[in-house]
Amino acid sequence: MKDKASTSTTLAVVLTVFAVLLSWYIIAPGYRIARNEKTELEDEIVVLQEKLNWLENAEAALSSGEATFNKMLVSVPTDGRDEPNAIAELEAIGLKHNLTIPTISFADVSVVGGEFDEAEVSIPGSKVSISLVVDGSFDDVSGFIASVENSVKFMNIRSLTFAIGETTESSLSLEIEAYAQGLLEEEF
Repeated sequence: MKDKASTSTTLAVVLTVFAVLLSWYIIAPGYRIARNEKTELEDEIVVLQEKLNWLENAEAALSSGEATFNKMLVSVPTDGRDEPNAIAELEAIGLKHNLTIPTISFADVSVVGGEFDEAEVSIPGSKVSISLVVDGSFDDVSGFIASVENSVKFMNIRSLTFAIGETTESSLSLEIEAYAQGLLEEEF
């Protein structure tokens, strides 16, 4: 009986060792593969997190750039002369300084070879010449000139003629140069 008990104990120990070794050879490679996959996934998460941070920074930069671009569109409009907005802005500046603007006219001008030539607004870097007459007191006219120079739109006063009237009213003739973005025609 002792032999049977010791044989069965030995057999149980051998089978247990065999089962452990067999499971080690079956489970251990899968464990190593899973551990390597986990390490690769952790590395990929780090790379993706860096990309996400870069994209968030790029989005923030684009958002601030969009605001700057929108301001630029006001300063240098894309729609050529932008007459309605230019007239409204000049009238608002005139009203602010208690002035009247009896006449206003627009002409397209662009720089070609350093000289001013009549051209279409679709040429890149177009300029728009605005001629106007302003009537009011000297102080109001001076304020009007300062406001035009500090306007949101890029405007450059090219010439001015000031005439003092018989009363306290004065008259000012201005030639202002405003700018429009060039619109290149797409070739198909």
